[in-house]
Amino acid sequence: MSFLSVTSTRELLLSITLLVVSFATVLAQPSFEIVSYNCTSGQLQFRFTGGNGSNVQAACPGAFGGTYPSNSVQTITIDANLRNGTPFNGTMTQNNQQTPFTFTTSCSLGPTTPPTTPPTTPPTTPPSGTVSLNPYSGDAYFVNGVVGIGMSSVSDRSALLSVRGKIKAQEIRVENLGWPDFVFAPTYRLPSLRSVERYIRSNNHLPGIPSMKDVAAEGVLLGELNASLLQKIEEITLHLIRMEKQIQRQESRIRQLQRQKATR
Repeated sequence: MSFLSVTSTRELLLSITLLVVSFATVLAQPSFEIVSYNCTSGQLQFRFTGGNGSNVQAACPGAFGGTYPSNSVQTITIDANLRNGTPFNGTMTQNNQQTPFTFTTSCSLGPTTPPTTPPTTPPTTPPSGTVSLNPYSGDAYFVNGVVGIGMSSVSDRSALLSVRGKIKAQEIRVENLGWPDFVFAPTYRLPSLRSVERYIRSNNHLPGIPSMKDVAAEGVLLGELNASLLQKIEEITLHLIRMEKQIQRQESRIRQLQRQKATR
């Protein structure tokens, strides 16, 4: 049996300590953070955060370069032809460890600079006139409780929110909407398929569903349309149930006639 000597044990502990320190140094890398950006003037405020707190040497061709104190906000001006949609690639070095970073100029890049003297009390009434929600493009506004996005004015003030363009969301909830459970009530008069056929031939659309002309002129209320479509599905389901029962009766009658014929 052999044992480590005291000297070798100390050397092992020293090696482990140096390894931990080196690993921690590698992990403690700074990060590039945009504080604010003004698309009109091209003024960009940024800082390097994290790391071990020492100065950061940064090089970003076409934008900036030099030695910067950690966690200190710096201000530069982006050239006029590079202020919107231009990608920048740079490197930041701290403790001889180089880390790449990237950013792209955009009119929606980073938060706007907060006001130096915020109001002490919020306004009690909605503002009059137009207030731009995007100071860089002016394509959204808020006026008298009505919000418009992607437009300079709203013709229909009955809607609190109007958008000219696509809307992307993970979920949309529609509340306070009647649901057609009444179709399954015993007192509900299910329209016959013959009457539905006559209506289609006369109107070129299902009863209770808006026509193409109505949709082109007035649009579609998604909540009401979903309820109307569900009502049609429920009516079709009831018709299918009736047909299945009728087919079962006919099959039973056919089998009965076949048995009678076989016994003759």
